[in-house]
Amino acid sequence: MRTLVLRFSSLGDVTLTVPVVRAALEQNKNLEIVFVSRQFFEPLFSGIKNCSFYPLLTTGQHKGIFGLWKLSRQLKALGPFDFVLDLHSVLRTHILTRFLALPGNRIDRIDKGRKQKRLLTARKNKIKTQLKTTIERYCDVFEARNL
Repeated sequence: MRTLVLRFSSLGDVTLTVPVVRAALEQNKNLEIVFVSRQFFEPLFSGIKNCSFYPLLTTGQHKGIFGLWKLSRQLKALGPFDFVLDLHSVLRTHILTRFLALPGNRIDRIDKGRKQKRLLTARKNKIKTQLKTTIERYCDVFEARNL
């Protein structure tokens, strides 16, 4: 199984994906992950068996909508993916996954809990509930595909 994982920025958030990726690979020996993020984060993924890193060059060839189109073409050239997991869920990844959307490519996105966070921080009528951690949300995306 080949899976494309997208998480573009924020050192802390990208770092939180590492144990989730490792756990998914340990539990699924036939799984191969291609992780797409900023080139700066590549050392975080070195040495992880069955995980390759594809650098996102946001200030160069992958800048803007045409750059995302180019990135989608480059990722498609890597071969077919069984799943695309969007762990960022921002406009840039929504556009990219739209370009990657082909028959057979199933795309799963992180639920950032924006509605629950808004209700928790409302000035009036707060709804106080325990929110999921970011790592739990990352795990949910992988678990949606039994990875």
